[in-house]
Amino acid sequence: MSISFSFGQNINYEINKTTLKEYLLLEESTGSELFYSNSRYYSSNGDAQPMEYLRKETLIPNLKVYYFFKEKDSVMSYVLYEWDVSNFEDDDNNKQSEKVQKALIQKYQDLKQDISNKFGEPVVKKNYSNISRLDPENVFEENSKWNSNENIEIELYSTVSNFFKKEGFLTVNPVHRIRLYIRNLNIK
Repeated sequence: MSISFSFGQNINYEINKTTLKEYLLLEESTGSELFYSNSRYYSSNGDAQPMEYLRKETLIPNLKVYYFFKEKDSVMSYVLYEWDVSNFEDDDNNKQSEKVQKALIQKYQDLKQDISNKFGEPVVKKNYSNISRLDPENVFEENSKWNSNENIEIELYSTVSNFFKKEGFLTVNPVHRIRLYIRNLNIK
């Protein structure tokens, strides 16, 4: 088993060298809970219903991990790591404290540095959505992408904003999210 961990966070970037069983053993070793979702995943590319796990966090939203794999042979397609307040709070205007916002931004920056140490400098886009246009002073928004020589694509993005606006049918809610995708580009 060739698993590389990210500063104690148990994130394996080597998706093309890791089996579904190894990923599930990793979740077991971290004390994660298997998460049962009511939603059904439909795939046009042969992926099975993803395995979902929940890891407890402090200060930032709990981590949900989704393992996507091929139904016919369990080859890994991609893994999604998601820290998102909206997974656990579905209220409008769910603003977060400055402490939570700073912790999310720091988590993003730590992940970005860790991935950069392994895969080099990313291609970065900043402040690219409507939220950054509506409230440019109080939003953190960044998207970083890495492509390795081993057919692995990694995308990390975050939006941290307390901006709230409700006009008629339009509602813009606060967003406090980090998503990390690790994709296996080696699948035929």
